[in-house]
Amino acid sequence: MKPCAQNQKPIAWLAADALDAYAADELRAHLNICPGCRQYWRELAGICRDHSEAANDLPEVRPSLSFHERLARRIRQEETRRVPVSALEILRQWRLDWGVAISAVALALIVIAALQRPGRYREVPKPAPTAPQIAAARAAIDSQPTFSSYRVAANTSIEALDELLTQQAAHRSWSAQALPVSATRWLVLNSDL
Repeated sequence: MKPCAQNQKPIAWLAADALDAYAADELRAHLNICPGCRQYWRELAGICRDHSEAANDLPEVRPSLSFHERLARRIRQEETRRVPVSALEILRQWRLDWGVAISAVALALIVIAALQRPGRYREVPKPAPTAPQIAAARAAIDSQPTFSSYRVAANTSIEALDELLTQQAAHRSWSAQALPVSATRWLVLNSDL
């Protein structure tokens, strides 16, 4: 079971015996009714107890005076250090961090390349076809014996299909040399029809 999300930190403080009395009483009341939080508290209390016992077994060690002086000096330096306000100050702090600088430059180059790329290859619009070109294209389409041209003509009317077939018959000479072998064979076999 999972503990309640809002109680995880207070349970950790209670397990370490660092919670004030009023909050500890409220949390203990919650632990009586919530099994997830109760289990979480038992686990953390066991860990805290083990660490306390291990700390009692350690020898007493006193840090040297120089350690205390170095620590106090570092704390004073951190307290007096200004928080960077401008972008220039942030860049000055990062001047020794080459990894960040190289990453920032690479990212900037990628963004610039991505922004420039679409404008580089613009399609030039094709000129509109002229009237003679349109007429020639229609004539070429109309003169081709295709299934789709027959279908369009048949869907228009039977007369349109008849006219298309008549036009195509007039434009083409149907000699036996132009026909495929199977059509020639059919004509030979059915010549008496």
